[in-house]
Amino acid sequence: MAADELSRSGDDLEQLRKRIAAVLGPRRRQLTEAVMAEIEQEAIDRMAATLAAQFEFPGDFGLGCQTLQPGGSCPPVAPAPVAPAPVEKVKPAAASPAAVTPAPIEPKPETPRTPEPYARFGTSLDLGLPKLSLESNGFWSKLPPAGKIGIAAGVVVAVIGFAVLALRGSGSTVVANGPQVVAGSPLPAMESGWITDWGAEPGVRREREISILRPSLNLSDYRVEFQTQMEGKAVGWVFRAKDGKNFYVAKLEVVTPGLEPKVDVVHFAVVDGQSQPRTRSELPMKVRIDTVYRIRFEAVGDHFSTWVQDEKVDDWTDDRLKLGGVGLYSDRGETMPRPRTVSVVPLVIKR
Repeated sequence: MAADELSRSGDDLEQLRKRIAAVLGPRRRQLTEAVMAEIEQEAIDRMAATLAAQFEFPGDFGLGCQTLQPGGSCPPVAPAPVAPAPVEKVKPAAASPAAVTPAPIEPKPETPRTPEPYARFGTSLDLGLPKLSLESNGFWSKLPPAGKIGIAAGVVVAVIGFAVLALRGSGSTVVANGPQVVAGSPLPAMESGWITDWGAEPGVRREREISILRPSLNLSDYRVEFQTQMEGKAVGWVFRAKDGKNFYVAKLEVVTPGLEPKVDVVHFAVVDGQSQPRTRSELPMKVRIDTVYRIRFEAVGDHFSTWVQDEKVDDWTDDRLKLGGVGLYSDRGETMPRPRTVSVVPLVIKR
C-alpha cells in the first residue's frame, strides 16, 4: 500500500515538474543552468514537504536524505574534505662558492698541556670523606729554604738513629769507618769472678788500684756497660789489661767540684809501667753531684769509644796493646767505683 502511494506521489511529482517546465519554457533559454536548477530544487522541496505532511512519510522519504533531486533520487554525497598532508619546506641549497685553493697552513708546535689538579672530594660526589688538596699552600710551602733543609736533616738523623738502635737490639754494632761486629753472650760477672789488687807488687807502694774480671783476660774486643755514682773524684775503668804494667785507662774526672760539677773525659795508656800523656775533653752535658752515670764502652780492633747517658763523648784509636782483660780503676786518692751492675759482652768482627 505504501509502495503504491509512493509511486503515485512520484507520478504527481513528475507531472508537477513538467507543468513547471511548461510554464517556464519560454523563459528557460534566458536563465542559466544554475538558476534553473535552483528553482527546480526549491519547487521539488516544497512539493516533497507537502506530500510528506499529507502521507506522513519520514523526512528522508525512506531514502536516507532530506532532499530529492529531479528524478526522485538523493543528491550525491560530497566526500569529506581531506586535510592536505603537510608539505615540508626545503630550504634551497646555498649556492656553493667558487672553489678556492686554501693557502698551506704551517703546523704549530703542540704546547704540552699541564694536567689540571685533581678535583677535591666533595665537589661533584660528596661521600663524607676527608678532603684532599694538592695545592701547595700548606705549612711546608711557607717554610724558608733553611727551615726545609733543617727538617730534612732532622729526618735523616732520626732514620740513622733508628737504624743504630735496631742494630743494637739485634746484637750487632757498627764502628765508624770500620767493620760490622756481632755481639756474643755476656760474661758472668759474679763477685767471685773478680781479681782485686790486680798487678800489685808486694812491698811496692801502690799508685793505683785495679780489679779485673777474670773471664775477660784473653779477650781483645768487647762492650762494657755499667751504672754508678761518683763517690770521690773520678770513675775509671781499664781495658786491654795485659799485665800490671801494660793496659789502657778511661775515666770521668771531676775538674771543678760543686752541686753541678765540671767533669772531663780522660783516656791514656800505661806501657811498661809508665803512664803515657793523658788526653782529656770536657763532658758535653750538665751533671749534678748525685748523678747516676750510665757508661758504655767498646773496644774493637784499634778503635775505642765511650758513651755517657747514651751520648758518645769520646772516640780514639791506639794499636799498642792487642789483648787483655777489662775491669775497674782508681788512682791513689780516688775511690774505687762500685757499680750496681757490670755487663761485659764479647764482640766478634764480621769478615
